[in-house]
Amino acid sequence: MALNDFCGHPFWDEQLSWNSSNPIITPCLSETALLWASSGFLWIFTPLAVYLTVKSPKPSLIWTWRLYMKLFLCLVLCVATAYEVIHVFMKYSQNEIIYPYEYTAPVIRLCSFAIATILLLLYKQKGVLTSGLLFIYWFFMAIQSSLKYWALIDSIQNPGYREWTFEQTDLVLKSIQLTSIILICLLYCVADSVNQNDKRKANASGNFVSSSFISQLFFHWYDSMAYLGFKKALIQADLWDLPEESRTKLIHDNFSELLTESQQRLKLMNAKKPVSKARSNLFRTLLKSFWPWLLACFILKLFSSLLAFASPQLLDLLLTFIRSNDPSWKGVILALGMFVAALLQSLFDSQHEFWIQTTSMRMRSALISAIYHKSLRLSGLGRRDYTSGEIVNIMAVDTQRIIDYVNTINVLWSAPVQICLSVTLLWFQLGVASIAGLIFMTALIPLNACIRAAIKNYQIKVMAEKDKRSKMMSEVLNGMKVLKLYAWEGAFEDMIMSIRQNEIQYLKRQAIWTAITHFIANFAPFCVSLVCFATFVLIDSSNVLDANKAFVSLSLINILRSPLIQLPMVVTYGANCIISMKRIDKYLQGDELDPNAVAHEPNTATPIQVKNATFSWSQDEEEVLTDINIEVPQNKLIAIVGTVGSGKSSLLAALLGDLHKKQGSINVHGRIAYVPQTAWLQNATVRENIVFGETFRQEKYNNVIEACALTPDMKILPGGDKTEIGERGINLSGGQKQRISIARAVYSNSDVYLLDDPLSAVDAHVASHLFDKVIGPKGLLKHKTRLLVTHRITFLPQVDQIIVMKDGKIQESGTYNELMAKKGEFADFIIQYLSESETDEDLQDENPIMIEAMKASVKPELEARRSNRADSINALSRQESRMSIRSVRSVSSRGLSLDKKRGEDLKNYNIVATEKAETGSVKYSVYFEFFQAVGVMAFIVTILFYVIANGLNFGSTLWLTEWSEDAEDPTKLNDTSLRLYRLSVYAVLGIGSSIMIFINATIIAMAFLNGATWIHNQMLNKMIRAPMSFFDTTPMGRILNRFTKDIDNADTTISLNFRALFVLTFRGLVAVLGICTETPYLIFGIIIIGVFYILIQKFYIASSRQLRRIESITRSPIYSHFSETITGSTSIRAYGATDHFIQECYRKVDINHSSFFLNIGANRWLSIRLELFGNLIVTVAAFTAVATRGSSTAGATGLALSYALQITQVLSMLIRSVSNVENNIVSIERCLEYTKIESEAMWIDYNNQPRNTWPEKGEIVFKNYSTRYREGLDLVLKNIFCTIKPNEKVGIVGRTGAGKSSLTLALFRLVEPAQGTIAIDGEDICKFGLHDLRQRLTIIPQDPVLFSATFRKNFDPFHKYSDSEIWKALELANLKEYVASLESGLDYSIAEGGENLSVGQRQLVCLTRALLRKTQVLVLDEATAAVDVETDELIQETIRREFADCTIVTIAHRLNTIMDYDKIIVMDKGKIVEYDSPINLLANKNSIFYSMAKEAKLV
Repeated sequence: MALNDFCGHPFWDEQLSWNSSNPIITPCLSETALLWASSGFLWIFTPLAVYLTVKSPKPSLIWTWRLYMKLFLCLVLCVATAYEVIHVFMKYSQNEIIYPYEYTAPVIRLCSFAIATILLLLYKQKGVLTSGLLFIYWFFMAIQSSLKYWALIDSIQNPGYREWTFEQTDLVLKSIQLTSIILICLLYCVADSVNQNDKRKANASGNFVSSSFISQLFFHWYDSMAYLGFKKALIQADLWDLPEESRTKLIHDNFSELLTESQQRLKLMNAKKPVSKARSNLFRTLLKSFWPWLLACFILKLFSSLLAFASPQLLDLLLTFIRSNDPSWKGVILALGMFVAALLQSLFDSQHEFWIQTTSMRMRSALISAIYHKSLRLSGLGRRDYTSGEIVNIMAVDTQRIIDYVNTINVLWSAPVQICLSVTLLWFQLGVASIAGLIFMTALIPLNACIRAAIKNYQIKVMAEKDKRSKMMSEVLNGMKVLKLYAWEGAFEDMIMSIRQNEIQYLKRQAIWTAITHFIANFAPFCVSLVCFATFVLIDSSNVLDANKAFVSLSLINILRSPLIQLPMVVTYGANCIISMKRIDKYLQGDELDPNAVAHEPNTATPIQVKNATFSWSQDEEEVLTDINIEVPQNKLIAIVGTVGSGKSSLLAALLGDLHKKQGSINVHGRIAYVPQTAWLQNATVRENIVFGETFRQEKYNNVIEACALTPDMKILPGGDKTEIGERGINLSGGQKQRISIARAVYSNSDVYLLDDPLSAVDAHVASHLFDKVIGPKGLLKHKTRLLVTHRITFLPQVDQIIVMKDGKIQESGTYNELMAKKGEFADFIIQYLSESETDEDLQDENPIMIEAMKASVKPELEARRSNRADSINALSRQESRMSIRSVRSVSSRGLSLDKKRGEDLKNYNIVATEKAETGSVKYSVYFEFFQAVGVMAFIVTILFYVIANGLNFGSTLWLTEWSEDAEDPTKLNDTSLRLYRLSVYAVLGIGSSIMIFINATIIAMAFLNGATWIHNQMLNKMIRAPMSFFDTTPMGRILNRFTKDIDNADTTISLNFRALFVLTFRGLVAVLGICTETPYLIFGIIIIGVFYILIQKFYIASSRQLRRIESITRSPIYSHFSETITGSTSIRAYGATDHFIQECYRKVDINHSSFFLNIGANRWLSIRLELFGNLIVTVAAFTAVATRGSSTAGATGLALSYALQITQVLSMLIRSVSNVENNIVSIERCLEYTKIESEAMWIDYNNQPRNTWPEKGEIVFKNYSTRYREGLDLVLKNIFCTIKPNEKVGIVGRTGAGKSSLTLALFRLVEPAQGTIAIDGEDICKFGLHDLRQRLTIIPQDPVLFSATFRKNFDPFHKYSDSEIWKALELANLKEYVASLESGLDYSIAEGGENLSVGQRQLVCLTRALLRKTQVLVLDEATAAVDVETDELIQETIRREFADCTIVTIAHRLNTIMDYDKIIVMDKGKIVEYDSPINLLANKNSIFYSMAKEAKLV
């Protein structure tokens, strides 16, 4: 009544607006409810819009005709509405009857138009290209104005028939307003333009940034990328930059502020309550940082979840309409309502998915950057609990778990809401019977929990086996060369196969439980409907199941399917997320370096000053340095010496701020350069490693290269200084790595140089060169302040001051002469050094003149020390001791790796082949090969069972239709026996369908696991038998990726993909069949829409496939950079390169996220289009039902519409499933690629086996032998003619890249001949199988490679030898006592890489292997490189005694170790240039060997 007074006519006239063949909305309704709603929306959200705009301003927009037009139309509306207000008040002043709505509406409208105009100008000024607020407002205003205008036209056409009137002025004003509003609405469909200066930046950021609201709503901005991806294979350069608000730097700046606040608050809380320490809440910090976006996603998900129930309710109304005589327009409105409801649900759902994934991507940026920053600040204590791999794992795996949870977090509340709403609406349909369905669903919860527990239990077992297998694979790949040299590949292949067999058994058991979950997921909705229908018809004979109740209930039960499946999954994600949050939290709370530990006050006279300082590795640990006092004057060279563990490196760490300062003060003035003991290099070019972010200057660079003795290396490396350094510097020798590390320091032109024993990794003559040209008083650094830790005593007389350390204290300091005169710690150190030189041949490389001078200065003390040690020294002559075949820290200590690269194409400076993103679709041959692996019969049976299952499913729905039509037949209405019959048949059909689906799921899982097993075994077989050249050019990570991620996809993901594809294909066919049973001609419309589906899918898959590949490839550099940073964090901090590395991390993350962001857009672009076409099918079906009302039953209409409502989701999921199959079949393609790797020669040739005693003498003959590493490369050995006589001891020498290692590899046929032959005891080695050859030769490699297995397995993987033979070999190798002392003895497990053994023990294990095999030919690759003197003597003595009658071939990097050999082979550029006895070669002063001996100061 009050509204009628307000309006002057009924606010809502049911007869006029609803029960009429020509409905009209009353003017009051449109001018109040509709106008107020749209204006209220604008007024409520304007303050927020203004705040966000002012908070993040952008460059102002340029005036375009669109902006001018919008402003003009807004002003027209304001003027027209102002006139309307004035006109109303003038009428009021003339005492005409004016109802309140007539003046409130124009006033509200005028205010709204004014606000919209102000917002337009503000957006122009602040650079806002598009406004969703204004578009929605003008869109609603267009609807409101249209309805008002319709009432106005009706009033003019029917004068006197309505309770309201309009004047001619109203017609003009409303026409102007309606036209202007519609034009403005259309103009807001297009975004405005940016300034010309910012256009280039906007273009780089892509269409998304410059797109309109409507374009963002329908993802039209992705069209151009989809089209480009369809025309050509996308590459990284084609992708748009990440939008500014999603870039890592901006996100980190905001997030780190909140994180710092949280951590400071935590420190205060812990300070107040030290007993119960609080933990920070990372989730709370993430929530604070991203709450606006999470809230927006919450609202979008809420609307999406609620709109899901609109279609069943409209279906109910439509089925009621079908049986009524209501006007046709009502049916049209309901059909349109179904379309609008479905469209709105699609829009809200797509926007929710897009923004929740974008938000989670931003969270990932925040977490990665926080972890990265923390890694650069971690102290030694903080790092202690984490290996580099674990930190990378936290960044890669734990952040991904958090992201996975955030992507699905809204399901946590939306699933229960949907379940509650479904049950409530079912109550309205079926009454108390719906409770039965609820009880059944509740009963499923513990059952699902038990099944998931079983699956989780098997998943843990599967992951344990996968970890074992990947660990073993990693070890095998790391030690592949050793395995081939020993001919042990088969044994380790069997070990891996055994682990894989266990893994497959667990996977099969897990697959059965997974099939049960699929059965329940399919059976549960049907069973709920069965229980509900059964309860409904059985509790009361008057309950009749009509079409409305049957099909609306089915629609509601179908809605239940998703939340029931998703909720347990989200709970699992949540559990994983909580664990990962705690892990990241713990890491972020780790102990950090104190940035104030080292002061940097200006002090040019004394750049380094330490006063009364005591240091430890952490606050609670014992001191490692005590009472340190140092003053280093400017431009001085200070040497730090002392025994192992005296604190030399710790002192440098203290100066860098890496130690915890307990007391005292420390000041370092100027830029610091740091050379660590173990060189740290990046996976970049040689030049990039040296320049290290500094400006490149050619002359300066050349001087540094020359001074650091790198000029010869630049000539040897395939691409000179543009050669890429492999992971961990794998393609460089230790000496090369160290010299590049020194070159980096020199090039940095710093003020203070901290050099941690940089000369230990290079030869004596190279060390002298580096000292003279770089470090020493005449070197490039002569005007710099230098602290040098060194064991090279011959350089000490040239330094300005020497600091002697012992037990963490400075014992004495002074010049060389002062300290020698004191006869204190330093003199003792020198005496100890010289006395050991009699037995340790490492000292033979020192300058002999300087050594003799030192000996003379401490002669009495030295003689006394020698006499005390006489009993403990083995009385071997110097000549005999030279038989020690030792390694040296030399330029060519890893000649093999460079030999291999020597023949590479010089245009390709990369050491390993780059893994490129594949392009185009996967070939059909891949599918065919995969189906063959799985089993063609399994596919045929699967398809047959799916036909039966879906036939039964369709039959159950048809049966339900028949059942519902009983309600319209009076003879069947109350027939209870018929009801029971209907119910029984319905139950049998549904249960039968579900059982068939369970059987199918089991068959698919088992068949696909069998296929994955076959692929893995074939791949392993081929990989184990691949030639060494394959492993040289293929990074280990790439091979491991095939055996881990790709095989994991083959094991589980691909079977789930194909299962989904089969299920959805048949569901789609059944849905089409169901729709067409009612109206057969709809098949033509479905075919047309189907063609559009296929076209859209083709567009989508072309770009999406490449985006996924690019995203996968750009993710690896993030992990690599992260790993490099963790390893080199000390160097990065020392050089002050932290900011540079942080920016590089940001850049790599942004590059990865640019493809990830576009992929999110691509998914939503596909989704919205597929759902739009699906909604068209629903709409067409609904309109058909309205048009054919009376000619079909409600049951048939309900059948068609229920299937139509399903088809949108089914077809969308089907297209996505096709895409998933094509994306994941790439893993199968990659695995199948490895099943075609070219194999090396056969292991055993049964037609050509050597005699049992071969080789008896050990004579080796090279005849015109040449070889190359791979086809197409240059020869690495050329025309080798050489004879090594039985029992001869032959040393092979030569500079880096000469071919020394290639010659020994040729003996074992790790490289095959290009021409010529190698004969051992007259037999051509190429005619035998590889294992027959390799088992008859023995090698002791330079690096002792051990595997994580028992001692027995490490000695004898084939179980050829008895325990007594093994113990005998252990006794000869002096290892028996140690092994016998172990509780497990020979069954003691060696850790990965032999980490639970000392280096000496590892080398003794290798010696034991050689002693067990004991063949006539022994090859030594500098076998005692890293062992102590005592172990070296043991090994040498054993070799001399046990292999006295054998032919020994030694790769010698140090000449003094082979001076007493029978023959010397000198190699250069792949040829033997000299071959004679050492005496004869030294007699010729023009020989290369003589020049090499002279360089080594041996002559």
